Amino acid sequence: MESEKTMQEEPQLDDMLEKIVFEEKNLQKLRNAINRFQSGELSIKAFREQLLLLRVEILDALKLFVPFQINLVSVNKSVSEFAEEGSNSSQLQQDLKERNELLETIGSRLNKIFENLAKNKNT
Repeated sequence: MESEKTMQEEPQLDDMLEKIVFEEKNLQKLRNAINRFQSGELSIKAFREQLLLLRVEILDALKLFVPFQINLVSVNKSVSEFAEEGSNSSQLQQDLKERNELLETIGSRLNKIFENLAKNKNT
């Protein structure tokens, strides 16, 4: 069950990372920089600077996303552990209820035995 959950979360994580890395705004800036470099408007040094600035923007977006994602995974794990404890608790409650019923049955039988012993002692 754990692997199914992880498999479901991975595409969402992949999608989010893909949106950050291949953000349309940054891709358009990259296309413009390439076109300007090819036309001679940008020197190699200026083109490299543009490329590095675009990568820095991606890195900054990832720096914001990763801690949020880690926190989200941590919260989800805590919630699932709490839910599992709750289901274990309900199982324990069911076991306790069954044992109480058994003890009541044993108690009533013991009372009958003691009553019979008391009657036999008196006679």
